Amino acid sequence: IVGGGYIAVEFAGIFSGYGSDVSLVYRGGLFLRGFDEDARKFVAEQYTARGIDLRFNANIAKVEKNDDGSLLATYEDGSQMTADTIMYATGRLPKTKNLGLEEVGVKMGKKGEVIVNEYSQTNIENIYCVGDATDRMNLTPIALAEGHCFADTEFGDNVRIASYDLVPTTIFCQPPLGTCGLTEAEARAKFGDEDVVIFKSSFKPLKHTLTDSPERAFYKLIVQKSTDKVVGAHLCEASAGEVIQLMGVAMKAGATKRNFDETIGVHPTSVCDLFAAVSACLLLVFNFARFSSSACLRACIRFLSLLLIRIFLASCLSLCPKGGGARHDAHAVQVKRGRVGGGRWGWGAPRARRFFFFFFFFFFFFFF
Repeated sequence: IVGGGYIAVEFAGIFSGYGSDVSLVYRGGLFLRGFDEDARKFVAEQYTARGIDLRFNANIAKVEKNDDGSLLATYEDGSQMTADTIMYATGRLPKTKNLGLEEVGVKMGKKGEVIVNEYSQTNIENIYCVGDATDRMNLTPIALAEGHCFADTEFGDNVRIASYDLVPTTIFCQPPLGTCGLTEAEARAKFGDEDVVIFKSSFKPLKHTLTDSPERAFYKLIVQKSTDKVVGAHLCEASAGEVIQLMGVAMKAGATKRNFDETIGVHPTSVCDLFAAVSACLLLVFNFARFSSSACLRACIRFLSLLLIRIFLASCLSLCPKGGGARHDAHAVQVKRGRVGGGRWGWGAPRARRFFFFFFFFFFFFFF
């Protein structure tokens, strides 16, 4: 697949999921140009873990058909690659030729896009244009919103314009990447380095604790320090599309980082993982002046206790042997008798597991 935008990245994940050996070729250093840098790198790592061959800073010079029907691609550096199918997803141009727009004097851009004002009106008073042909924000929901605004303004006695601020969108890669608001680079350029605070986390989703899946989750919030407002949100996980839609509503309403921190997470979700384990520590660093010393101590203890619980549970779960048969049965007998992990009080012993579990359980709820 040649390209580095929405379509190329999404189809690379689709074909890989169906079992194809996929190579994604992009002329730049990293795909998904225009999205947050950390999110782009995370998607690249996830695609590499899934076995997708990422070829950046590469471009195909020519494609030839072999006698057996396969295709031979020759890169600009002289290297070659054979493939069953080559798909180009390198972008598109507005299809505005032969519509007669030039004849009536409608102004057009260099790429053929129709130039319009905030009401989707061209320089010709009675000609309007909405959607991708205007090359403003090329998303299906945006085209629908522009059409609704045009209809309301012209025929519904309700003058309004489409908003291009804080638009949530999702790339349905594997896992999907949802984004809303500013990237880190945009935020620093707009507010300055001193007025921007970044909160981010990457972790393995709870649902994959017992699987061999390499899939991880990524969350990143960009906050304007002076106002505490969340000005950017970027997340990469299975339900990114659903989550970023609602985060867009919250950000439109002016939600602050404190609002996010005070919201109770839904267990067991990836968002809950973020709020429960990471926000306590990050909130302590970001809002240190707002807390009393006892509150700071409680936040630290909460973070550490959650971390210890997760380490403990992971240690217990790692005792589960792969496979089955005689080796599995023998291991089960040894665990039952307390012979694995250092005797009666080893990590594998039932008494030890119960003791440490209740210890951490009591420790956590005693403080909180």
